[in-house]
Amino acid sequence: MSRATAAALVVCACLLLLTQLGQAQSSSEGHYRTTHPDIALRNLDFQVNRARIIAQRQPHDTEAVRGLLDQLLTRAQFRGSYSDYDEALSVTERLLDARPDDPLASLERARVLERLHRFDEAERLLDALDVAIDRVASDRVATDRRRHAALADDTARARIRMALARGAPETVLAEAERRAASNPGFGSLTQLAFTLHALGRIEEAEASYLEALQFWDQISPFAIAWIEFQRGELHVDRDPAGAATHYRRAVDYLPAYVTARVHLAETLVELGEIDEAIDLLKAIAGQSEDPEVDSRLAEFLVAAGRDDEAKPVRERAERGYAELLARHPLAFLDHIAEFWLGSGDDPERAWVMAERNLANAASDPALALAIEAAAAAERPELCGLLERAEPRRGRFVELDELVEELRTSCPETAGTQQVEPPSSTSTAPLA
Repeated sequence: MSRATAAALVVCACLLLLTQLGQAQSSSEGHYRTTHPDIALRNLDFQVNRARIIAQRQPHDTEAVRGLLDQLLTRAQFRGSYSDYDEALSVTERLLDARPDDPLASLERARVLERLHRFDEAERLLDALDVAIDRVASDRVATDRRRHAALADDTARARIRMALARGAPETVLAEAERRAASNPGFGSLTQLAFTLHALGRIEEAEASYLEALQFWDQISPFAIAWIEFQRGELHVDRDPAGAATHYRRAVDYLPAYVTARVHLAETLVELGEIDEAIDLLKAIAGQSEDPEVDSRLAEFLVAAGRDDEAKPVRERAERGYAELLARHPLAFLDHIAEFWLGSGDDPERAWVMAERNLANAASDPALALAIEAAAAAERPELCGLLERAEPRRGRFVELDELVEELRTSCPETAGTQQVEPPSSTSTAPLA
């Protein structure tokens, strides 16, 4: 990179920062001031490009690669730019090939594999990391002790995320509580909140999310929008109107937040506001790499009697999911199953995807999806899945409702006492 180019990038960054500071906006609650969303997204694109230049010049430097991954995974999470995952996989593979004995290289690779639901591969890397951490811990050099502490912290967070994704929140609650108490901060408190949410402890989870915001000292809208989205997830099954308020705030902070916009649209349909839901999704249809936008839009268009409009949208969603399945065969199984249960109208294909998803990540939502698909496809596995759900009662509304609805289909579960469910759960990479 030439000096002129480097100077231009610095000037651009300074101008963006000055503009950012001059256009901070208040939240809909009046509590938080954040960068204007358009500026925040331009800043993010600039940061991705800058980090990419650094990583290309130093492809075997773990800090350079980590800086790029932070930006790529953030953009993929909020914008649905799933091609960023392809780049993340590529750069971590090169890094690990070049530095197979570097625990930081393994950690970064595991982070990407976890995001793409390649949990078995990620856990193998984390197991190897445990050995490396023990080795570093025995070294008396101060810099290595600091490195050990950082490695141990990052690995512990990864272990918690993995347990949550695989449906075992009770196994990591004590560790999440310990981390939040010993080192309270945005990351530890949001991870505790998500763990509590997965256990159905909704009020405690919301309190932890709100406490986490006290440690957020930036004006970027990404984390604020993410927490508003998570607060919507807390209430979506017991208070759809309240959930819609939080989803709407998330979209207000960051209109390009694809998942928040989709969940807001779904909730609006439940509240009878289907026209607004359609408008929300039409505004970003064709602008995101996430096929869920088209999948839900097609479903809502059909529900509104607009079948002619729905057909090309549905076909576009099917092509998008087929492409994602080929590139990342485990990451989007739940969304693909939901597509075939909805506008795709193929319960048997939905069951294949849902069963595969449950085998990979046995979370409460994965089990609920498998039960729904098994019932729609009239699969004999339904009764076994309902029996499997019994010990999990009281944590996830949708799972409890499905058991209540379908229990008479299976005599062995028909006599089980009804449990009042708390709420839902979702995946939260920022934690």
